[in-house]
Formats: sequence, C-alpha cells, structure tokens
Amino acid sequence: METNIKFKKTPIGEIPEDWGVTRLGKIVGYTKGKKPKIVSEEPKDKWLPYLSTEYLRSNNATQFVKITGNEIIAQEGDILLLWDGSNAGEFFLAKKGVLSSTMVKISLRKDVYDKLFLFYLLKDRESLLKGQTKGTGIPHVDKNVLNAMLLPLPPLPEQRKIAEILRTVDEAIENNTDMAIERTERLKKGLMQRLLTRGIKHERFKKTELGEIPEEWKVVKFKEVVISYKNGIYKPRRYYGKGYPCIRMYNLVSGRVTKEGAPLLDVTPKELEEYGLLPGDIVIKLQT
Repeated sequence: METNIKFKKTPIGEIPEDWGVTRLGKIVGYTKGKKPKIVSEEPKDKWLPYLSTEYLRSNNATQFVKITGNEIIAQEGDILLLWDGSNAGEFFLAKKGVLSSTMVKISLRKDVYDKLFLFYLLKDRESLLKGQTKGTGIPHVDKNVLNAMLLPLPPLPEQRKIAEILRTVDEAIENNTDMAIERTERLKKGLMQRLLTRGIKHERFKKTELGEIPEEWKVVKFKEVVISYKNGIYKPRRYYGKGYPCIRMYNLVSGRVTKEGAPLLDVTPKELEEYGLLPGDIVIKLQT
C-alpha cells in the first residue's frame, strides 16, 4: 500500500517526494564508435565480436574484429545508443565487443545513477527519442533533444531495487515459452511504468509465474475478476451506410479503439443497448 507515501509535482509529472529530477546531458558522456579496419566472419583468437544491432538483438555474432588499438571497446552491461539509421534512438545493453560506427557508448556518473536503472529509464523514453531524429537522408539522434531529456532521480538503493525487479522480469521473458512471452512483456511494460514513476516502497518480494512481485500481491486468473463478457454483433447485411460505427479488428490499434474507416451499421434500440460500447469499456481482439 502507498497510503503513507508523499508525492510532489515536477516537470515530468508526480514523483515520490524524496526523488529528484535531472537532465541527461548533466550526468552522461558519449563515445562514438569507429569503423573497424579488419573484420572476419570467423571467430579468431583475441578478436572480439562486432556489436551490430543484429548481434545485440539476437545474441548471434556473425562478424569479428581484429584489435589494432583504434577500436572503441564496449564492456558487458554498457549502455549503447544507435545513433544513425532507420532505428536511430534505440538503446541496447552491450556485450563485450567492438562498437560499430553507427553507435555511441554512454558513460555515466556512477555516484548518481545505477547503470542498469538508467538503461531502463532510457528504454522507457525510447519512442520519444526515435520520434525526434534529424536528417533528410540517413536519420540520426538529435543530441540537443537527448541532452535535454528530463529524468527522475531516485536514491541509489531504490534504483538498484527497481533495476533488479525489471532484470528478473527480463530473465523470465528469456526463459519463457512462446505462449507466455506476450503476457510477460505486458507485465514488464506495466512494471516499468509503475516503478519508474512511483518508485518502490515494498521491502519483500516473491517469485511467481509472471516474475517477481511484492509479497502482498497475488496472481489471479482472468475469469476471477471479470463478471461477464460477450461476443460482438455480426450482421454483415446490415451495413447500409447509416447508423452507428461498427468496430472491427482493424479499428483496434495500440490498445485503443478508433472509429476511422468503420462502416455504419443499422441496429435496433435493443441491439444498441446490448452491443453498444461506452467510454471505458474493455474490448478484446479474438484471433480466428
């Protein structure tokens, strides 16, 4: 429960009273990668993997670099940012290897931020950075936007607790079956939003099939919290170009209902009462 937790208003919204706010540019530095001189598709003694986006996403190294002293080396757990290209603005956690010329390595003040916590903070703001890239040809990160990014600053011990919880969820995702990955990803997204803005005042946690959660929480099945649900109306011959918008699968976009392109359906008052959607109703897209 958070009944005794006090919050304050800041430029980034409400945050716990003992948190601060800082600009990213004040606490980090950037080191741009360089194009390697000698690259091979076969691993060799004392050569290092080339940190391409494909390798960082799939954990499958396909190129290796001879170390000549000119390369920029990243260590396991460093924060990397894709600076140039169609996905500019994407953050990665590094494996040990040679930084590509399209990436930068982010160094930080360790007395201010826990590295893993900062990574999750930046990952949470990734879409904002991607949406403000520059360049008419090859897009690249706008350094001014990056440096001006405001971030919450919890005490270091709390940062480490939050990062550990999110790391546990990531490990659960990696070890999960395909059927469970989607629900675990949803849990992680919700946890990130909650933890990175509201903090963590729970001291004891337990492991569940969804990952680590506060000890006083519990996991329930969908049917235990839903009173009822029903299928939508199906009357294809009633599309007459008048009436009410009929919400179909393509009208469910990114978790929201849009009426754009929805055909009009002529319905009776009884059908409207039974099948009409009200603000706040929850809609589930069923795959057939």
